[in-house]
Amino acid sequence: TVRDLLNIAPPALDEFVDDEVHAGFDLNVTAASALAVETYRTSAAELAATAREGLEESITCDASTSECINSFISDFGLRAFRRPLEAEELGSLLSLWQEESDASDAATALELVVQTILMSPYFVYHVELGKASAGTSGAVPLTSYEVASRLSYFLWGTMPDAALFDAAAKGELEDRESIEREARRMLLDPKAREMLVEFQ
Repeated sequence: TVRDLLNIAPPALDEFVDDEVHAGFDLNVTAASALAVETYRTSAAELAATAREGLEESITCDASTSECINSFISDFGLRAFRRPLEAEELGSLLSLWQEESDASDAATALELVVQTILMSPYFVYHVELGKASAGTSGAVPLTSYEVASRLSYFLWGTMPDAALFDAAAKGELEDRESIEREARRMLLDPKAREMLVEFQ
């Protein structure tokens, strides 16, 4: 995910707390320890610093303006969280950028925003809340973005690609046929073979 999101080499895994393994899958099913949280924080800071120059170069608008950074946060947040940001999340991150930009500079503020996103549970974990409606009890259907994330991490071991995000945005992952069509496309990608080898 780090490689595909930031276009940099992922961090070494030696210092991370090992995930629990259940039925062949690496899963975190218990609360994160203080050591794990600190490791995530340190890693997020290092990754944001490493990716800083590349992220600055990828921004095509004036990165010193809140309008430009609002657009960047929306796009980057979508890819990092594997879903669109809530208005409150977007507003909070934009406020963080503005405060740091006023205190230091726009580039440092951008790095801090990226670090904050990488520290979020919505980046670190696969969060699935489904589409619960009033009066609903028991199982609820997943959103298209959650289906996209499930497909991507199951078949590729990484975040969704642009085509999968596009299908989710159009609501095209809510029936069996559409999901199968995407899965067949994804299985043709070399990442699917890599994931199968790793799972075995």
